[in-house]
Amino acid sequence: MKLLPKELDLNQLSTFRFNFSKAVDAYDKEPDLKSICSINLHYQKKPFSLVFKGEIAGKGIYKTEFGHSLGLAIEEEDMNALGTFSNFSIIFQDLPQNFTFNPLVKGELLFLKLKQVDNRYTVACDIPIDPNDEVSLLTNGQAVEVETSLRMYINFENSTAGFYLPLVNVKTKFDTPPTPKKMKKLVQ
Repeated sequence: MKLLPKELDLNQLSTFRFNFSKAVDAYDKEPDLKSICSINLHYQKKPFSLVFKGEIAGKGIYKTEFGHSLGLAIEEEDMNALGTFSNFSIIFQDLPQNFTFNPLVKGELLFLKLKQVDNRYTVACDIPIDPNDEVSLLTNGQAVEVETSLRMYINFENSTAGFYLPLVNVKTKFDTPPTPKKMKKLVQ
């Protein structure tokens, strides 16, 4: 199932058989366990993906100690819809009080996770992108249409939790590009 961000009804999101309290207790008892846990979200009890249009923003591909991400400016309506996750704590209600919830939208940029396997990105893209390239073919201001999944993470080591968007597909050629005047202005 593919959805636009504005089509999401937050009350229809669920984890599939995941108990936060048990996970936190297990980590407390066995701190050698993996410190970051990633959880799939379902919509109406089914897997789903989000689809939206935007423009590559900032440096394009950001490389940090947490991995690679694509900086994206999306249409304001979609950004506002995704921003509602900042206040969404129903799914995280079982987390201990000492955990901090990190918002999905950071400022006016959305960062989409670029997963790597064997030193290659797993995202499908209609132009070649390589984690070893110094300069990406995805450039600032370039119009794209992206498909992402919506996942949650819990970092037991630093007591944080939040949502993230792993990229599934990036298209640079499509019929109706995003409308630039609907995009939020970004600091370059």
